[in-house]
Amino acid sequence: MSAKVTTQALFEETYLENKDLFDEMSHDELVSETVSQLTSQGVNIQNLLHSKDDFTVDVDGCFHYHVLSELETFYSCPNQTNASKLTERLQSSLATRVFAASSGCLERLTRLINSGVEVAAKPLVVLLEKQPDIADDGFMDFLIRTVQNESLEIPCRVNIVRCITNVCTLHEDNRQKMVAKKCPEVILGVMESNVSFLNASLIALRAFLLDDDIRVPFGKAHEHAQHIVGDCDAIPRVIEAFKSCNRDLSSCVAVLTTLGKFCVRNEYCQQLVDCGGLQLALELFRQEDCQTSEAFICALLAFVKSAGGNDDVKDKMTESGILEMIVQILNDFGNSRKITEIALLALSVVVLRRPNNSEKVIANGGVDAVINALDAHGDIPSVGKSSCLAIKTLTNRNENARNLFMAKGVEDYLLQLCQIEECREGANDTLRALNSTKGTLNEPWKGTGHHLAQD
Repeated sequence: MSAKVTTQALFEETYLENKDLFDEMSHDELVSETVSQLTSQGVNIQNLLHSKDDFTVDVDGCFHYHVLSELETFYSCPNQTNASKLTERLQSSLATRVFAASSGCLERLTRLINSGVEVAAKPLVVLLEKQPDIADDGFMDFLIRTVQNESLEIPCRVNIVRCITNVCTLHEDNRQKMVAKKCPEVILGVMESNVSFLNASLIALRAFLLDDDIRVPFGKAHEHAQHIVGDCDAIPRVIEAFKSCNRDLSSCVAVLTTLGKFCVRNEYCQQLVDCGGLQLALELFRQEDCQTSEAFICALLAFVKSAGGNDDVKDKMTESGILEMIVQILNDFGNSRKITEIALLALSVVVLRRPNNSEKVIANGGVDAVINALDAHGDIPSVGKSSCLAIKTLTNRNENARNLFMAKGVEDYLLQLCQIEECREGANDTLRALNSTKGTLNEPWKGTGHHLAQD
């Protein structure tokens, strides 16, 4: 059953009715009573301003919303202080942003930026968070035009790139329109001209590859990736832009995350290696600040998992010491559930269809690393499923690996996973792959017992 919805005007009307009925109630009590009254009727008020701190009511029953007051103050005196106050107010809740947008905030901020008020870009970024529907064709053209305006200061243009990201998040139609307007090419060009744009630009490029709009059954994330990588030649351009910038940890994470997202086709994985992407990843891993950062390690492993889908790239990774690196990460970050899960998946990808890679993993202590992962995080379904996949991949066509896992007592861990519903099937499959007799071999469905109706 769907929730009932209402408007801000009806909320105000209900508040005033309660005020007439309960003269002795304070403002805080009236707000609480109004909220209770509406929610008890099944009304969804999440997108309404319903907090006592959102507004005041004067003796004549007129509502004064703080966000509108701050918008008026900023519009009449557009300085950094007032911009910060408006930004903070917009960040307070989605309801605040929805109300501000319905009150003309988007149009007024756009006019300010067009007139040269660059500090208006920051509240514009916040206004667009989680409400991309307010962006129309004209606004998208404004964003693309403004980000290329070299007369504006860099911070303003970076915020415009962030606006593009918010416009393309949770909205498939906006993404398709922005790609049709050649926005990815514009962002790549801006990023090359000034590396200050790097992090924001990489996030925006990834926004075009999202498939997060529940209203659309089939998005065009794959087609957008083909356009960005194939038509815009993004891989070498991103790598060169990164090499020319002053690297920090956040940019290292951003570049590997983005390059990994580009690997949607076999030839793109190969192009990534040919352009030096694999070598770059290994160089970054050798940096001390990167080796100790969980965010970087996750980005690196996701990069390996994506690019390793190409069999030739697997061989390059093996020659470069990627397998030893993954085992080292499993040992060094054994307490991290997230890193353990993605490391096991990356290991499975690089070993798949490469029995010699399995031997190399085993020679470097890979069996112990997987067993330790099960011991530390075996009660977590996602890690359990990743561990099963890694064990099956490592033991495929490798009798030595099977014997080593059995000798380390892997059966007991797998039987424990069988007690977890999400892991039961994978754990039983793994036990069969190990030639164990302890797994459940029942067929879940035999196709019998039900007959199709005959016309």
